Formats: sequence, structure tokens, C-alpha cells
Amino acid sequence: MRPRNLWAYEEPDALMLAVSYMQGIAMAHAFEQGNKRTGFDAGFLFLNANGWDIHTDADHELMAVVFLELVERDRTTREFETYLADYIIPAPGME
Repeated sequence: MRPRNLWAYEEPDALMLAVSYMQGIAMAHAFEQGNKRTGFDAGFLFLNANGWDIHTDADHELMAVVFLELVERDRTTREFETYLADYIIPAPGME
């Protein structure tokens, strides 16, 4: 419900909504295994479905570490959004 709440009460962009999906799914513990991976992937699928892609220069391992910091509450949602903003680009054909 986090993304829906953001949509209803704030003016989110696709990145804010994607991070909300990532964090919400990862922290929900809905699955026995793979909650963080599912959240991480769901956020990027959401971005891709909305015309955004990850820049090829992105360090995916570092991105995963920073995401874990978000899930473990060592980084705020806003900090993670700021970090990801440097690596998100319009998907080909969406410029």
C-alpha cells in the first residue's frame, strides 16, 4: 500500500514509487526466501515499465549494498532515491 499512499497524498515520480515498491516488498517478509531480491527486481521492473532504465555504468553490486542499507534502515528512502537518480536514464526510445 505504500506506493498507493504516495500516489494519493503526494506528488511522486516513477523513482519514488519504485523505491516504495522495493522497500515495501523487501520488508514485508511475504516469502520464505528472496524478499529482498523480489523487492529489488520489482522496483526496477516498475521503472522499466514506466520508461526508465539503469545506466550501463551502474555498479550493480554497490547498488545492492546500498539497497540492503535501506532495508536495514541504515539509509533513508530519500537517500536511496538520490543514490538511484544518478543511474536512472530514459529507456531507449523514450527520450
